[in-house]
This record gives sequence, structure tokens and C-alpha cells, in this order.
Amino acid sequence: MSDLDFMGRIAEGKIQEAIEEGKFDDLPGKGKPIVFDDDPLTPPHLRLLNRILSNANVLPDWMQVQKDIVADQRHIVELKTRLARENQRWGKRLSQAPSRHGTARQYAEWHTNSRLNYLRMLKGVNGSILKFTLTAPSSARPVLNYSIRDEMAAFDQDVPNFVASNDAPN
Repeated sequence: MSDLDFMGRIAEGKIQEAIEEGKFDDLPGKGKPIVFDDDPLTPPHLRLLNRILSNANVLPDWMQVQKDIVADQRHIVELKTRLARENQRWGKRLSQAPSRHGTARQYAEWHTNSRLNYLRMLKGVNGSILKFTLTAPSSARPVLNYSIRDEMAAFDQDVPNFVASNDAPN
């Protein structure tokens, strides 16, 4: 255990003792939201801008980007779920009429387009995450990029290409 870990544990223990003894019960502002207008890590001109935007009920750009990222991440999950369901329907259709080449061609086009749209969406969110990372203050919670390779491998597992792999479900 490093000295820093040891000191952290001591500090955490002292804080916990003070909480249990009620030493923090009478602090000014208890139960009220913390105002971060005076965040020392934010440059003064941005603090002023954030205060103006707050008074006008407008989110700073980085906060709007963060909200958009969360919405896009939700949309990605919904899209993959919907595509997996549609893929199963295609699989049933292909297993019922395996000799119809038109159906197999339509499915192959649908699968290719679906996969490309999913990939485009992942890359778009990663671009938004980069913008967020570059514009958000250092105190903001970081957002992790999608691993394109891992996400596409998961997509290929959840939405297998029945025509290319010749393993249409029965």
C-alpha cells in the first residue's frame, strides 16, 4: 500500500467519524445545490459566460453535446435491438424460401446498409465524444469512446449475415 492510499484511508475515516458525530449538520448551504460558478479550474472568462448562459436558461455547448451523446447512445442500443429483431424475421423468410434469389439479394442489401448505418452512428457518437472531451471543463465526468472493432464484432454476433454465412435459422 502506498503512502497516498494510507493517507486517503485515514482522511476518509476522519470524514466518516465527523459525519457520524454530526459535525457537518450545521454547515451553511446544507441541502442546497452546489454552485460551480467559482470553479478554480475554469478560466474566469468561461465562468462569466457560464453564469450568463445559466441566467438565460441555456446550456453551455459542452453540456448540450453531453446530452446529445446520451441520447445517441440510447438510440444506438435501440437501433441494434430493432435490427436484430428484423434480422430474425429475414432469417425466417430466407429459410422458408431459400431458392428465391431476389429475397437473398434484398436481404444482403438490407444487412449491408444496416451494418453501415450502425457503423456511421458509432463513429458519429465518437466524434461527439471527442468534441465533448475538448470543450468540457476538467471537472466534467469523462465519456468513453466506443471501440469500433468490439462494437462491430458484437453487432455481427447479434445481427449475423445469413446469406454470407449460409446459416439461416430453421
